[in-house]
Amino acid sequence: MHWLKGSLLGALALSVVACSSTPKNASEADMDMANSEQQTEDYAEKARLALEKANADKAEVEVLQAEGVNGQALSSEDMGAEDLPEVTGADAMAHTFEPVIYFGYDQFIVDDTSLETVKHYAAILVDNPDEKIQLIGHTDERGTPEYNLALGERRAKAVAEAFMLYGVNTSRIAVITMGEEVPADLAHTEAAWAKNRRVEIKAQ
Repeated sequence: MHWLKGSLLGALALSVVACSSTPKNASEADMDMANSEQQTEDYAEKARLALEKANADKAEVEVLQAEGVNGQALSSEDMGAEDLPEVTGADAMAHTFEPVIYFGYDQFIVDDTSLETVKHYAAILVDNPDEKIQLIGHTDERGTPEYNLALGERRAKAVAEAFMLYGVNTSRIAVITMGEEVPADLAHTEAAWAKNRRVEIKAQ
């Protein structure tokens, strides 16, 4: 009697173990597959929405880079994408920033303000790989002609180095010096001399 009771208990325990390791029935497998497919669809939808947002952000950046008033970029509310001007290549050169870098007396260092101008035109050149530029260095009338020719060249080379920092290859840049020979202002005043100490950025 005891052995029979023990056998029955053992059989019951084996039955419980067997039930716990029984493979999932068809409905459970179908439910797992449905959940997996739903997760895949959710991921795909999230990826699609992320791509749409990235494209929208790109379009907004392009609008903000369009021509602005007094050098300030316009927002999408100020100008619709369909109204953006088609500006490429050499025509884009003089569109937003004055294509001139100015210098202090006897100086050839490109300051932070001038770097913004260089950055603007460098971006145009990077986007238009067939375009080339001339950098024409000028000085005011003070100093000897020989010294001013050398100073104009140093100024043009300094601007060329700034362009190269922003990704423009040196083969696309021609450095020219005019010294004091081509003043922007013929007056003999401090204001005129300030205009003459410059490097002009011109498309070739």
